[in-house]
Amino acid sequence: MTTAEYRAHEQAVPWSDVSRDSRNVADKASHGPVRLVRRGADTDLILISADHYRRPDEGLFTALRLLDAYAELGSREKAARRVFPWMDFLSDAGQAEFVRELFA
Repeated sequence: MTTAEYRAHEQAVPWSDVSRDSRNVADKASHGPVRLVRRGADTDLILISADHYRRPDEGLFTALRLLDAYAELGSREKAARRVFPWMDFLSDAGQAEFVRELFA
């Protein structure tokens, strides 16, 4: 699920539901972000699953690994192959297309 699709599943619940029906609020958060609406507060809060919270870090870590490999190896193809070893299962044309799109 993309970030946009995940955000499209956002549901709003009153802040008081966290204490009154926490199980239901937690279940909703496992399916998408939950906006906790707080009366009289300047801003609402968003409750999301830990897996979704960590997802941007994983992408950033992969990008850093790719840049590190490129700096060391000096080749986009070799760097991509180091970070994504499953590329060996692609045809030569598939590998070239993947590298082209990856560095676009």
